[in-house]
Amino acid sequence: MTESEEPVNMSLETNQEQSDIGAQDVVRKKLATHRCSIHPSIDLSIFCRQCNKLICPVCLTQEHQQHMMCDIQTIHHEKLGILANKDYVTTNEFMPFFTEENFKLDKILVTHQEHCERMKLKIEEQDRKLKEEITKQTNALLQTFENSLQSAKEEVINRKSKLDDRLFILKKNHEIIDEIKKSNDIRKICKTADDMFDYVSNVNISSAPLPRNNKEYKEGNINTGIISSLIGSLQAITLSDTAEVHLKVLKSYVTDLNAIGKVISGEKTWIKTSTSSVLRKIDLNDELRPLWEKKIKLRDMAINSFGDLFLAIENNPQLKIFRNGENEINDFYKFPKPSFFGKPQVPVALHWYKDNQIFAGTIEKEANTETLTDNVQRQLVRLSEDQQQLKVYEYDQDGKRLFNIPFRITSHSNGDIVFLDKLSNQSGRIVSMTTEGAIKWAYNPLKDTRSGPRFDPWDIVVTSHDNVIICDMINNALHILNCDGQIMICQKTDSLGIRYPASMGIDKHCHLILGCGTVSEEKAKLLILEFKGC
Repeated sequence: MTESEEPVNMSLETNQEQSDIGAQDVVRKKLATHRCSIHPSIDLSIFCRQCNKLICPVCLTQEHQQHMMCDIQTIHHEKLGILANKDYVTTNEFMPFFTEENFKLDKILVTHQEHCERMKLKIEEQDRKLKEEITKQTNALLQTFENSLQSAKEEVINRKSKLDDRLFILKKNHEIIDEIKKSNDIRKICKTADDMFDYVSNVNISSAPLPRNNKEYKEGNINTGIISSLIGSLQAITLSDTAEVHLKVLKSYVTDLNAIGKVISGEKTWIKTSTSSVLRKIDLNDELRPLWEKKIKLRDMAINSFGDLFLAIENNPQLKIFRNGENEINDFYKFPKPSFFGKPQVPVALHWYKDNQIFAGTIEKEANTETLTDNVQRQLVRLSEDQQQLKVYEYDQDGKRLFNIPFRITSHSNGDIVFLDKLSNQSGRIVSMTTEGAIKWAYNPLKDTRSGPRFDPWDIVVTSHDNVIICDMINNALHILNCDGQIMICQKTDSLGIRYPASMGIDKHCHLILGCGTVSEEKAKLLILEFKGC
Protein backbone atom coordinates (compact mmCIF):
# COMPACT_ATOMS: atom_id res chain seq x y z
CA MET A 1 0.00 0.00 0.00
CA THR A 2 1.20 3.54 -0.72
CA GLU A 3 0.72 6.46 1.60
CA SER A 4 -1.89 9.01 0.53
CA GLU A 5 -1.13 12.72 0.51
CA GLU A 6 -4.76 13.79 -0.13
CA PRO A 7 -7.09 14.95 2.68
CA VAL A 8 -9.89 12.70 3.81
CA ASN A 9 -13.18 13.35 1.98
CA MET A 10 -15.89 13.52 4.67
CA SER A 11 -19.43 12.39 3.91
CA LEU A 12 -21.35 15.01 5.96
CA GLU A 13 -20.90 18.72 5.27
CA THR A 14 -22.10 19.89 8.67
CA ASN A 15 -19.21 18.25 10.50
CA GLN A 16 -16.59 18.60 7.75
CA GLU A 17 -14.04 20.46 9.83
CA GLN A 18 -14.34 18.21 12.85
CA SER A 19 -14.18 15.06 10.67
CA ASP A 20 -11.05 16.25 8.86
CA ILE A 21 -9.26 16.87 12.14
CA GLY A 22 -10.08 13.39 13.42
CA ALA A 23 -9.13 11.58 10.22
CA GLN A 24 -5.87 13.34 9.38
CA ASP A 25 -4.23 12.02 12.55
CA VAL A 26 -4.04 8.57 10.99
CA VAL A 27 -4.45 9.12 7.26
CA ARG A 28 -0.72 8.75 6.54
CA LYS A 29 -0.23 5.51 8.47
CA LYS A 30 0.63 2.53 6.32
CA LEU A 31 -2.17 -0.02 6.45
CA ALA A 32 -1.55 -3.56 7.63
CA THR A 33 -2.07 -6.25 4.99
CA HIS A 34 -4.43 -9.19 5.34
CA ARG A 35 -4.56 -12.37 3.28
CA CYS A 36 -7.70 -13.49 1.51
CA SER A 37 -9.37 -16.41 3.30
CA ILE A 38 -10.36 -17.94 -0.06
CA HIS A 39 -7.04 -17.24 -1.81
CA PRO A 40 -4.50 -17.31 1.04
CA SER A 41 -1.53 -16.30 -1.07
CA ILE A 42 -3.12 -12.99 -2.16
CA ASP A 43 -3.58 -9.80 -0.15
CA LEU A 44 -6.97 -8.17 0.38
CA SER A 45 -6.57 -4.98 -1.65
CA ILE A 46 -10.08 -4.10 -2.91
CA PHE A 47 -13.29 -3.19 -1.10
CA CYS A 48 -16.63 -4.41 -2.45
CA ARG A 49 -19.24 -1.80 -1.60
CA GLN A 50 -22.16 -4.09 -2.39
CA CYS A 51 -20.93 -6.86 -0.09
CA ASN A 52 -19.36 -4.39 2.37
CA LYS A 53 -16.15 -6.37 2.73
CA LEU A 54 -12.52 -6.56 1.65
CA ILE A 55 -11.69 -8.85 -1.29
CA CYS A 56 -8.66 -9.77 -3.35
CA PRO A 57 -8.19 -9.34 -7.14
CA VAL A 58 -9.06 -13.00 -7.77
CA CYS A 59 -12.33 -12.66 -5.81
CA LEU A 60 -13.12 -9.68 -8.01
CA THR A 61 -12.96 -11.79 -11.16
CA GLN A 62 -15.06 -14.59 -9.68
CA GLU A 63 -17.92 -13.34 -7.52
CA HIS A 64 -17.91 -9.55 -7.61
CA GLN A 65 -17.67 -8.61 -11.28
CA GLN A 66 -20.88 -6.55 -11.38
CA HIS A 67 -20.43 -5.01 -7.95
CA MET A 68 -19.32 -1.48 -7.10
CA MET A 69 -15.69 -1.39 -5.94
CA CYS A 70 -13.13 0.98 -4.56
CA ASP A 71 -9.47 0.68 -3.60
CA ILE A 72 -8.47 -0.02 -0.02
CA GLN A 73 -7.06 3.46 0.55
CA THR A 74 -10.37 5.06 -0.48
CA ILE A 75 -12.44 2.93 1.89
CA HIS A 76 -9.85 3.56 4.59
CA HIS A 77 -10.39 7.30 4.16
CA GLU A 78 -14.18 6.90 4.08
CA LYS A 79 -14.36 4.74 7.21
CA LEU A 80 -12.07 7.11 9.08
CA GLY A 81 -14.39 9.89 8.03
CA ILE A 82 -17.39 7.98 9.40
CA LEU A 83 -15.55 7.35 12.66
CA ALA A 84 -14.56 10.99 13.02
CA ASN A 85 -18.06 12.17 12.18
CA LYS A 86 -19.79 9.80 14.58
CA ASP A 87 -17.28 10.64 17.28
CA TYR A 88 -18.12 14.32 16.78
CA VAL A 89 -21.86 13.56 17.02
CA THR A 90 -21.26 11.45 20.13
CA THR A 91 -19.14 14.00 21.98
CA ASN A 92 -20.79 17.23 20.78
CA GLU A 93 -24.45 16.25 20.51
CA PHE A 94 -25.32 13.06 22.38
CA MET A 95 -23.12 13.46 25.44
CA PRO A 96 -24.14 17.12 26.09
CA PHE A 97 -27.79 16.16 25.57
CA PHE A 98 -27.74 13.32 28.09
CA THR A 99 -25.70 15.41 30.52
CA GLU A 100 -28.37 18.10 30.32
CA GLU A 101 -31.06 15.46 30.91
CA ASN A 102 -29.13 14.39 34.02
CA PHE A 103 -29.04 17.99 35.23
CA LYS A 104 -32.79 18.39 34.70
CA LEU A 105 -33.45 15.29 36.79
CA ASP A 106 -31.32 16.70 39.60
CA LYS A 107 -33.22 19.95 39.38
CA ILE A 108 -36.68 18.35 39.38
CA LEU A 109 -35.69 16.29 42.42
CA VAL A 110 -34.80 19.51 44.27
CA THR A 111 -38.16 20.93 43.21
CA HIS A 112 -39.88 17.83 44.60
CA GLN A 113 -37.95 18.20 47.85
CA GLU A 114 -38.81 21.88 48.22
CA HIS A 115 -42.44 21.29 47.33
CA CYS A 116 -42.80 18.37 49.71
CA GLU A 117 -41.16 20.35 52.51
CA ARG A 118 -43.59 23.22 51.95
CA MET A 119 -46.54 20.86 51.96
CA LYS A 120 -45.30 19.11 55.11
CA LEU A 121 -44.98 22.45 56.90
CA LYS A 122 -48.56 23.30 55.99
CA ILE A 123 -49.72 19.94 57.29
CA GLU A 124 -47.77 20.35 60.52
CA GLU A 125 -49.20 23.84 61.05
CA GLN A 126 -52.68 22.47 60.54
CA ASP A 127 -51.88 19.59 62.88
CA ARG A 128 -50.88 22.09 65.57
CA LYS A 129 -54.40 23.53 65.48
CA LEU A 130 -56.12 20.19 65.73
CA LYS A 131 -57.12 18.16 68.75
CA GLU A 132 -55.20 15.11 69.90
CA GLU A 133 -57.71 12.68 68.32
CA ILE A 134 -56.81 13.70 64.74
CA THR A 135 -53.02 13.31 65.12
CA LYS A 136 -53.11 9.78 63.68
CA GLN A 137 -54.64 10.98 60.42
CA THR A 138 -52.18 13.87 60.27
CA ASN A 139 -49.24 11.48 60.50
CA ALA A 140 -50.77 9.40 57.73
CA LEU A 141 -50.83 12.42 55.44
CA LEU A 142 -47.22 13.25 56.33
CA GLN A 143 -46.25 9.75 55.37
CA THR A 144 -47.99 10.24 52.03
CA PHE A 145 -45.53 12.98 51.12
CA GLU A 146 -42.63 10.93 52.42
CA ASN A 147 -43.79 8.16 50.12
CA SER A 148 -44.25 10.64 47.27
CA LEU A 149 -40.73 11.96 47.70
CA GLN A 150 -39.37 8.43 47.98
CA SER A 151 -41.15 7.48 44.76
CA ALA A 152 -39.72 10.55 43.07
CA LYS A 153 -36.23 9.70 44.37
CA GLU A 154 -36.51 6.11 43.19
CA GLU A 155 -37.65 7.16 39.75
CA VAL A 156 -34.98 9.84 39.45
CA ILE A 157 -32.27 7.44 40.68
CA ASN A 158 -33.46 4.83 38.20
CA ARG A 159 -33.56 7.35 35.35
CA LYS A 160 -30.17 8.78 36.33
CA SER A 161 -28.72 5.28 36.46
CA LYS A 162 -29.91 4.62 32.92
CA LEU A 163 -28.50 7.97 31.76
CA ASP A 164 -25.19 7.19 33.50
CA ASP A 165 -25.13 3.83 31.72
CA ARG A 166 -25.80 5.57 28.43
CA LEU A 167 -23.09 8.15 29.08
CA PHE A 168 -20.66 5.38 30.10
CA ILE A 169 -21.29 3.56 26.81
CA LEU A 170 -20.88 6.81 24.86
CA LYS A 171 -17.59 7.56 26.62
CA LYS A 172 -16.44 3.99 26.06
CA ASN A 173 -17.27 4.24 22.36
CA HIS A 174 -15.38 7.52 22.26
CA GLU A 175 -12.35 5.77 23.77
CA ILE A 176 -12.70 2.89 21.32
CA ILE A 177 -12.79 5.32 18.41
CA ASP A 178 -9.74 7.18 19.74
CA GLU A 179 -7.90 3.90 20.05
CA ILE A 180 -8.91 2.47 16.68
CA LYS A 181 -7.96 5.68 14.89
CA LYS A 182 -4.40 4.99 15.93
CA SER A 183 -4.56 1.45 14.52
CA ASN A 184 -3.24 0.40 11.13
CA ASP A 185 -5.53 -2.62 11.00
CA ILE A 186 -8.02 -1.89 8.21
CA ARG A 187 -10.16 -4.86 9.17
CA LYS A 188 -10.59 -3.51 12.71
CA ILE A 189 -11.15 -0.01 11.38
CA CYS A 190 -13.88 -1.17 9.00
CA LYS A 191 -15.53 -3.33 11.66
CA THR A 192 -15.42 -0.55 14.29
CA ALA A 193 -16.68 2.07 11.82
CA ASP A 194 -19.62 -0.15 10.88
CA ASP A 195 -20.36 -0.88 14.54
CA MET A 196 -20.24 2.80 15.48
CA PHE A 197 -22.38 3.75 12.49
CA ASP A 198 -25.03 1.24 13.55
CA TYR A 199 -24.81 2.29 17.22
CA VAL A 200 -25.10 6.04 16.55
CA SER A 201 -27.96 5.45 14.10
CA ASN A 202 -29.92 3.68 16.84
CA VAL A 203 -29.32 6.18 19.64
CA ASN A 204 -32.60 7.79 20.67
CA ILE A 205 -32.18 11.35 21.96
CA SER A 206 -35.84 12.18 22.43
CA SER A 207 -36.42 13.81 25.81
CA ALA A 208 -38.63 11.82 28.18
CA PRO A 209 -41.04 13.85 30.34
CA LEU A 210 -39.68 14.53 33.81
CA PRO A 211 -41.38 12.84 36.80
CA ARG A 212 -43.36 15.86 37.94
CA ASN A 213 -46.54 14.28 39.36
CA ASN A 214 -47.05 14.95 43.06
CA LYS A 215 -49.84 15.85 45.44
CA GLU A 216 -51.02 19.14 46.90
CA TYR A 217 -52.12 19.45 50.49
CA LYS A 218 -55.32 21.45 50.99
CA GLU A 219 -56.17 22.66 54.46
CA GLY A 220 -59.50 21.66 55.99
CA ASN A 221 -61.97 23.86 57.87
CA ILE A 222 -61.33 23.31 61.60
CA ASN A 223 -64.83 24.53 62.42
CA THR A 224 -66.49 21.51 60.83
CA GLY A 225 -67.43 18.42 62.78
CA ILE A 226 -65.77 15.88 60.49
CA ILE A 227 -62.24 14.92 61.45
CA SER A 228 -61.09 14.24 57.89
CA SER A 229 -62.20 17.67 56.73
CA LEU A 230 -60.29 19.21 59.65
CA ILE A 231 -57.07 17.63 58.47
CA GLY A 232 -57.55 18.44 54.80
CA SER A 233 -57.14 16.46 51.61
CA LEU A 234 -54.63 15.75 48.88
CA GLN A 235 -54.98 16.78 45.26
CA ALA A 236 -52.84 15.58 42.38
CA ILE A 237 -50.80 18.37 40.78
CA THR A 238 -48.02 18.67 38.23
CA LEU A 239 -45.00 20.67 39.34
CA SER A 240 -43.81 23.54 37.18
CA ASP A 241 -41.31 22.63 34.48
CA THR A 242 -37.73 23.34 35.56
CA ALA A 243 -36.24 23.59 32.06
CA GLU A 244 -34.46 26.84 31.19
CA VAL A 245 -35.38 28.04 27.73
CA HIS A 246 -33.07 30.38 25.81
CA LEU A 247 -33.79 32.15 22.51
CA LYS A 248 -31.17 33.98 20.47
CA VAL A 249 -31.49 35.79 17.14
CA LEU A 250 -28.76 34.56 14.79
CA LYS A 251 -29.79 36.49 11.65
CA SER A 252 -32.41 39.08 10.77
CA TYR A 253 -33.52 40.02 7.26
CA VAL A 254 -35.91 42.68 5.98
CA THR A 255 -37.93 41.33 3.05
CA ASP A 256 -39.84 43.16 0.32
CA LEU A 257 -43.12 41.67 1.59
CA ASN A 258 -45.61 43.29 3.95
CA ALA A 259 -46.29 40.07 5.87
CA ILE A 260 -44.97 36.50 5.99
CA GLY A 261 -47.95 34.27 6.65
CA LYS A 262 -46.20 30.90 6.43
CA VAL A 263 -42.66 29.50 6.54
CA ILE A 264 -41.71 25.98 5.46
CA SER A 265 -38.12 24.82 5.62
CA GLY A 266 -36.69 21.78 3.83
CA GLU A 267 -33.58 21.73 1.65
CA LYS A 268 -34.63 25.27 0.76
CA THR A 269 -37.11 27.59 2.46
CA TRP A 270 -40.58 28.50 1.22
CA ILE A 271 -42.48 31.59 2.36
CA LYS A 272 -45.93 32.88 1.46
CA THR A 273 -47.97 35.99 2.01
CA SER A 274 -51.72 36.11 1.45
CA THR A 275 -52.02 39.89 1.31
CA SER A 276 -49.94 40.16 -1.86
CA SER A 277 -50.57 36.55 -2.99
CA VAL A 278 -46.91 35.55 -3.30
CA LEU A 279 -45.38 32.07 -2.98
CA ARG A 280 -41.58 32.22 -2.98
CA LYS A 281 -38.71 29.76 -2.68
CA ILE A 282 -35.64 31.38 -1.13
CA ASP A 283 -32.04 30.57 -0.19
CA LEU A 284 -31.40 31.45 3.47
CA ASN A 285 -27.66 31.05 2.90
CA ASP A 286 -27.64 33.73 0.20
CA GLU A 287 -29.40 36.76 1.72
CA LEU A 288 -32.92 35.43 0.91
CA ARG A 289 -32.16 35.18 -2.81
CA PRO A 290 -35.41 34.21 -4.62
CA LEU A 291 -35.08 30.85 -6.40
CA TRP A 292 -38.67 30.64 -7.66
CA GLU A 293 -41.82 32.72 -7.30
CA LYS A 294 -45.48 32.56 -8.27
CA LYS A 295 -48.51 34.77 -7.74
CA ILE A 296 -50.98 32.54 -5.90
CA LYS A 297 -53.25 33.13 -2.91
CA LEU A 298 -52.58 30.39 -0.36
CA ARG A 299 -54.11 29.55 3.01
CA ASP A 300 -51.38 27.10 4.03
CA MET A 301 -48.69 24.73 2.75
CA ALA A 302 -46.80 21.64 3.88
CA ILE A 303 -43.73 19.80 2.65
CA ASN A 304 -42.96 16.07 2.74
CA SER A 305 -39.67 14.25 3.15
CA PHE A 306 -39.18 14.16 -0.64
CA GLY A 307 -39.41 17.96 -0.94
CA ASP A 308 -42.88 17.91 -2.53
CA LEU A 309 -44.93 20.98 -1.59
CA PHE A 310 -48.66 20.66 -0.81
CA LEU A 311 -50.74 23.81 -1.32
CA ALA A 312 -54.11 24.89 0.10
CA ILE A 313 -55.41 27.60 -2.23
CA GLU A 314 -57.87 30.23 -1.03
CA ASN A 315 -61.47 28.97 -1.31
CA ASN A 316 -60.48 26.08 -3.59
CA PRO A 317 -61.56 22.48 -2.79
CA GLN A 318 -58.68 21.15 -4.90
CA LEU A 319 -55.59 20.39 -2.82
CA LYS A 320 -52.54 20.99 -5.02
CA ILE A 321 -49.03 19.51 -5.13
CA PHE A 322 -45.81 21.00 -6.47
CA ARG A 323 -43.49 18.03 -6.82
CA ASN A 324 -39.79 18.49 -6.20
CA GLY A 325 -37.90 18.90 -9.45
CA GLU A 326 -40.98 19.73 -11.52
CA ASN A 327 -42.09 23.10 -12.85
CA GLU A 328 -45.88 22.74 -12.74
CA ILE A 329 -48.37 22.73 -9.85
CA ASN A 330 -50.72 19.75 -10.19
CA ASP A 331 -53.90 18.46 -8.55
CA PHE A 332 -53.49 16.09 -5.60
CA TYR A 333 -56.93 15.61 -4.01
CA LYS A 334 -60.36 17.20 -4.50
CA PHE A 335 -62.71 17.43 -1.54
CA PRO A 336 -66.10 16.18 -2.73
CA LYS A 337 -69.48 17.88 -2.40
CA PRO A 338 -71.53 16.21 0.37
CA SER A 339 -74.74 16.44 -1.68
CA PHE A 340 -76.20 18.06 -4.79
CA PHE A 341 -77.04 21.26 -2.92
CA GLY A 342 -74.16 21.09 -0.44
CA LYS A 343 -70.83 22.87 -0.63
CA PRO A 344 -67.47 21.06 -0.65
CA GLN A 345 -64.84 21.52 2.02
CA VAL A 346 -61.83 23.71 1.18
CA PRO A 347 -58.45 23.16 2.86
CA VAL A 348 -57.21 25.98 5.12
CA ALA A 349 -54.46 24.15 7.06
CA LEU A 350 -52.00 21.42 6.07
CA HIS A 351 -49.53 19.15 7.88
CA TRP A 352 -47.38 16.31 6.52
CA TYR A 353 -47.92 13.50 9.02
CA LYS A 354 -45.98 10.33 9.72
CA ASP A 355 -46.42 7.18 7.58
CA ASN A 356 -46.71 9.33 4.45
CA GLN A 357 -50.06 10.84 5.36
CA ILE A 358 -51.28 14.41 5.22
CA PHE A 359 -53.68 16.23 7.53
CA ALA A 360 -55.93 18.94 6.12
CA GLY A 361 -57.98 21.35 8.19
CA THR A 362 -61.05 22.29 6.15
CA ILE A 363 -64.06 24.58 6.19
CA GLU A 364 -67.13 24.79 4.00
CA LYS A 365 -66.51 26.68 0.75
CA GLU A 366 -67.41 30.39 0.82
CA ALA A 367 -68.15 30.29 4.56
CA ASN A 368 -67.80 33.58 6.44
CA THR A 369 -65.27 32.78 9.15
CA GLU A 370 -66.34 35.77 11.25
CA THR A 371 -70.01 34.70 11.47
CA LEU A 372 -69.90 30.91 11.43
CA THR A 373 -73.16 29.17 12.21
CA ASP A 374 -73.30 25.72 13.76
CA ASN A 375 -74.48 24.08 10.53
CA VAL A 376 -71.28 25.10 8.68
CA GLN A 377 -69.05 22.04 8.40
CA ARG A 378 -65.46 22.24 9.67
CA GLN A 379 -63.24 19.17 9.64
CA LEU A 380 -59.81 17.68 10.13
CA VAL A 381 -59.25 15.18 7.32
CA ARG A 382 -56.47 12.59 7.24
CA LEU A 383 -55.42 11.57 3.73
CA SER A 384 -53.08 8.84 2.53
CA GLU A 385 -50.23 9.34 0.07
CA ASP A 386 -52.39 7.75 -2.64
CA GLN A 387 -55.24 10.26 -2.11
CA GLN A 388 -57.47 8.05 0.05
CA GLN A 389 -59.51 9.61 2.86
CA LEU A 390 -58.53 7.71 6.03
CA LYS A 391 -60.41 9.52 8.81
CA VAL A 392 -62.48 12.66 9.39
CA TYR A 393 -62.59 14.52 12.73
CA GLU A 394 -65.38 16.97 13.52
CA TYR A 395 -67.19 16.01 16.75
CA ASP A 396 -66.18 14.22 19.96
CA GLN A 397 -67.95 11.13 21.29
CA ASP A 398 -70.55 13.34 23.01
CA GLY A 399 -71.41 15.14 19.78
CA LYS A 400 -69.57 18.33 20.76
CA ARG A 401 -67.67 20.16 18.05
CA LEU A 402 -63.91 19.62 18.40
CA PHE A 403 -62.87 23.00 16.99
CA ASN A 404 -64.07 26.24 15.49
CA ILE A 405 -61.58 26.63 12.62
CA PRO A 406 -58.49 24.35 12.38
CA PHE A 407 -56.07 27.08 11.31
CA ARG A 408 -52.68 25.34 11.69
CA ILE A 409 -51.75 21.69 12.33
CA THR A 410 -48.68 19.85 13.60
CA SER A 411 -48.07 16.62 15.57
CA HIS A 412 -46.08 15.04 18.39
CA SER A 413 -43.67 12.12 17.93
CA ASN A 414 -46.24 9.73 19.46
CA GLY A 415 -48.75 10.62 16.73
CA ASP A 416 -50.95 13.01 18.74
CA ILE A 417 -52.30 15.86 16.62
CA VAL A 418 -51.73 19.43 17.81
CA PHE A 419 -53.78 22.13 16.11
CA LEU A 420 -54.38 25.85 16.35
CA ASP A 421 -58.11 26.45 16.71
CA LYS A 422 -59.05 29.97 15.60
CA LEU A 423 -61.93 31.25 17.72
CA SER A 424 -62.00 34.64 15.98
CA ASN A 425 -59.69 36.68 13.79
CA GLN A 426 -57.61 37.75 16.81
CA SER A 427 -58.07 34.92 19.30
CA GLY A 428 -57.58 31.18 19.46
CA ARG A 429 -56.44 28.19 21.47
CA ILE A 430 -54.00 25.31 21.05
CA VAL A 431 -55.45 21.78 21.29
CA SER A 432 -53.82 18.34 21.54
CA MET A 433 -55.88 15.41 20.30
CA THR A 434 -55.29 11.67 19.98
CA THR A 435 -55.65 9.91 16.65
CA GLU A 436 -58.98 8.60 17.96
CA GLY A 437 -60.30 12.14 18.33
CA ALA A 438 -60.06 12.50 22.14
CA ILE A 439 -58.95 15.92 23.43
CA LYS A 440 -55.91 15.59 25.73
CA TRP A 441 -55.42 19.23 26.62
CA ALA A 442 -56.22 22.74 25.46
CA TYR A 443 -54.18 25.92 26.03
CA ASN A 444 -55.81 29.35 26.10
CA PRO A 445 -54.11 31.57 28.70
CA LEU A 446 -56.21 34.69 28.05
CA LYS A 447 -59.98 34.70 27.86
CA ASP A 448 -61.52 36.15 24.70
CA THR A 449 -63.07 39.33 26.08
CA ARG A 450 -63.97 42.57 24.36
CA SER A 451 -62.14 44.75 26.86
CA GLY A 452 -59.16 42.66 27.99
CA PRO A 453 -56.12 41.21 26.18
CA ARG A 454 -56.57 38.16 23.99
CA PHE A 455 -54.41 35.17 23.13
CA ASP A 456 -53.73 35.63 19.40
CA PRO A 457 -51.94 32.53 18.06
CA TRP A 458 -51.03 32.45 14.35
CA ASP A 459 -48.70 29.49 13.99
CA ILE A 460 -47.35 26.47 15.90
CA VAL A 461 -44.37 24.15 15.60
CA VAL A 462 -43.26 21.11 17.60
CA THR A 463 -39.59 20.76 18.53
CA SER A 464 -37.54 17.55 18.54
CA HIS A 465 -38.27 17.30 22.30
CA ASP A 466 -42.04 17.41 21.63
CA ASN A 467 -42.44 20.90 23.07
CA VAL A 468 -44.83 23.29 21.33
CA ILE A 469 -43.83 26.81 20.25
CA ILE A 470 -46.66 29.24 19.53
CA CYS A 471 -46.35 32.70 17.98
CA ASP A 472 -48.80 35.13 19.56
CA MET A 473 -48.83 38.02 17.10
CA ILE A 474 -50.91 40.72 18.77
CA ASN A 475 -49.08 40.27 22.11
CA ASN A 476 -45.58 40.06 20.53
CA ALA A 477 -44.84 36.81 22.35
CA LEU A 478 -43.70 33.22 21.89
CA HIS A 479 -45.42 30.74 24.20
CA ILE A 480 -43.54 27.48 24.76
CA LEU A 481 -45.46 24.50 26.16
CA ASN A 482 -44.25 21.07 27.19
CA CYS A 483 -45.83 17.95 25.70
CA ASP A 484 -48.55 18.03 28.39
CA GLY A 485 -49.69 21.50 27.38
CA GLN A 486 -48.17 23.25 30.39
CA ILE A 487 -46.44 26.57 29.93
CA MET A 488 -42.64 26.49 30.14
CA ILE A 489 -42.08 30.13 29.25
CA CYS A 490 -43.83 33.05 27.61
CA GLN A 491 -41.08 35.02 25.88
CA LYS A 492 -41.91 38.60 24.92
CA THR A 493 -40.33 39.11 21.50
CA ASP A 494 -39.85 42.88 21.83
CA SER A 495 -36.66 42.19 23.78
CA LEU A 496 -35.37 40.23 20.76
CA GLY A 497 -36.23 43.00 18.30
CA ILE A 498 -39.18 41.05 16.94
CA ARG A 499 -42.63 42.54 16.35
CA TYR A 500 -45.78 40.73 15.19
CA PRO A 501 -44.48 37.12 15.02
CA ALA A 502 -46.82 35.40 12.56
CA SER A 503 -45.27 32.22 11.15
CA MET A 504 -42.60 29.65 11.99
CA GLY A 505 -40.68 26.69 10.67
CA ILE A 506 -37.79 24.59 11.99
CA ASP A 507 -34.93 24.03 9.54
CA LYS A 508 -32.52 21.10 9.18
CA HIS A 509 -30.10 22.79 11.62
CA CYS A 510 -32.87 22.87 14.28
CA HIS A 511 -33.09 26.65 14.07
CA LEU A 512 -36.40 28.48 14.30
CA ILE A 513 -37.25 30.40 11.11
CA LEU A 514 -39.65 33.17 12.13
CA GLY A 515 -41.73 35.32 9.76
CA CYS A 516 -43.39 38.53 10.92
CA GLY A 517 -46.37 40.67 10.10
CA THR A 518 -46.32 44.46 9.85
CA VAL A 519 -48.40 47.58 10.24
CA SER A 520 -48.75 50.43 7.77
CA GLU A 521 -46.21 50.44 4.94
CA GLU A 522 -43.49 48.55 6.76
CA LYS A 523 -41.68 45.55 5.29
CA ALA A 524 -41.79 42.21 7.07
CA LYS A 525 -38.80 40.65 8.79
CA LEU A 526 -37.61 37.06 8.47
CA LEU A 527 -35.38 35.88 11.33
CA ILE A 528 -33.31 32.83 12.20
CA LEU A 529 -33.30 31.99 15.93
CA GLU A 530 -31.39 29.49 18.01
CA PHE A 531 -33.43 27.92 20.79
CA LYS A 532 -32.19 25.80 23.69
CA GLY A 533 -33.97 24.03 26.53
CA CYS A 534 -37.08 23.16 24.55
